[in-house]
Amino acid sequence: MEQAPQKKRIEYIDLMKGVCIIYVVFHHTVFLFGIDIVDKVVFNFFMPLYFFIAGIFFKPLSCFKEFLIHKTNRILIPYFFFSWVPYCALSFLFTTNFTNPLFWLLAPIHTNNGVLWFLKSLFFAQILYYFFEKATRNKSILTHVIILAIITLINYYVCGLYEEYVLSTRRSIIEHAFFTAVMMLPYLYAAHLTKIYGLLQKEWSRKQLGVFLILAIACAFLFAQKNVSLNVARFGDIYPFTYISALSSIGVVIILCKKIKRLPFVSYLGRYSLIVLGTHYAYLTILRKIYDFPEYINFIILLVLMPPTIWLFKTIFPYFTAQKDLIKYRPKDVVEESKSSEK
Repeated sequence: MEQAPQKKRIEYIDLMKGVCIIYVVFHHTVFLFGIDIVDKVVFNFFMPLYFFIAGIFFKPLSCFKEFLIHKTNRILIPYFFFSWVPYCALSFLFTTNFTNPLFWLLAPIHTNNGVLWFLKSLFFAQILYYFFEKATRNKSILTHVIILAIITLINYYVCGLYEEYVLSTRRSIIEHAFFTAVMMLPYLYAAHLTKIYGLLQKEWSRKQLGVFLILAIACAFLFAQKNVSLNVARFGDIYPFTYISALSSIGVVIILCKKIKRLPFVSYLGRYSLIVLGTHYAYLTILRKIYDFPEYINFIILLVLMPPTIWLFKTIFPYFTAQKDLIKYRPKDVVEESKSSEK
């Protein structure tokens, strides 16, 4: 959900993000489609899709300092901003916790805007992938796959032990978001492979696309796992199958979105999906306090509220919603030249 400034936007990427963020809003209001196998497939891939998109645009930049500042501007600052505003402001009249000043201070740590777990996880994943990319730059694809398999396998069993022996007796002392970030590394790497082999730009024949779609849809449904919930670090009973299902579904979404290219309303929400993520749950809290609307009505109201909300936040708070950089990176040689010129 990073909003990196670009000279020319890739339309089908915005459409992909739009489809995904609309489902996020749907999930937080209506929750399920009501068809077990469909819900299972969607649960397997709709958040990994964002990590895959992040992998498409991943750049290690010149040094870790520049990379860290860039990710702080794009992810961490919006995370803290949306932990306090608008959720705290919109919910102030409805939640007694907001009268405690300590709550405001600790909001980013135990935020009531729980959907922001994704931003924490995305930030951790980007940092981890930076070091993975640096450490294995000259290694073969097979080596990369083996390393990622070992890392995710260890993390998967650590998550299980942590939930069984720690969470069952006390509060969380380690962020679920970090465990999830580790499991998301293969999606960033899969995106990297699609880039270096030009799979996203390649023109496929109708026959090739047809065969791929049939196989991908079959894999998405056959390998979909229950017990998948990334916000609490659950990755399915047979976690490698989750990757197969998710990547297959992601492939289908990419093909369909490249074919459609743009749907104005959906693409607009996708372009500013970070703002939609940060604000929709606060609105939902208010709606549920005001009146007991049917959840489908809440979903429609939220979608209607999003365009003016996006305009408001990107206009008033561009430095806190990843539209502009709040922290500027100055290379060392530029800083030294500036100091010498001052002398």
